[in-house]
Amino acid sequence: MTRLCCSPLRRYPLLAAFLLPLLFSPQTLHADPVAPGTYGEVMSWYLRQAEDGKAEVAYFLGLQYERGIRRGGAEQAYRWFEEAARRGHPQAAFRIAADLWPGAGDATPEDAARARELFAVASGGGLAQAAYNLAVMAERGAGGEVDLEIAEAAYRKAARGGIAPAFLRLAAVAQASGTAEDADILAWLMLGAANGDITAAEFLNQASSQTDAATLEKARLKATAW
Repeated sequence: MTRLCCSPLRRYPLLAAFLLPLLFSPQTLHADPVAPGTYGEVMSWYLRQAEDGKAEVAYFLGLQYERGIRRGGAEQAYRWFEEAARRGHPQAAFRIAADLWPGAGDATPEDAARARELFAVASGGGLAQAAYNLAVMAERGAGGEVDLEIAEAAYRKAARGGIAPAFLRLAAVAQASGTAEDADILAWLMLGAANGDITAAEFLNQASSQTDAATLEKARLKATAW
């Protein structure tokens, strides 16, 4: 499988090829006795570092293929993104996972299981959207068993990362699991509504009309402290 989302318009690929090595610290890369000088040496330098086990370089090598800096196209880009993901690179893991499981329900069980695993890797690397996708999969049982504990924790992480729909799903999962009090549920609905989630706002209006003033005030304080 070599499906990849379209990348932004590539600009100044030759300059990028020379500048990208500056992104890596000496601690990130093994010492290279030959400093890259010519364009060809720069490209060979990338390949040596990627083959030497450097996840960040494998990821940028994938970007080079994706953006046409190297010849090979999507197939080679996918190969290096997969390699970087295998080594725990969050962005690479997210790219591969999103390709395997686009969320439309048409992924094979094997692809869905692999996507769920990689979303967990990307979520662990701090990607809020990956945390949201992992939560959706865990809540639905896609790529594995239904796991509301994982779903709640991942929705919470996604919500803290600014993913607006995560507040509503967090409220729903926590309510279904009985792991949160009414004020928490209302606070998450308030936060979802404040971040532009129309559905959260609708549920908030319904719930507020059935909630006492003390609980509403407690929810507001929780939302403010979030």
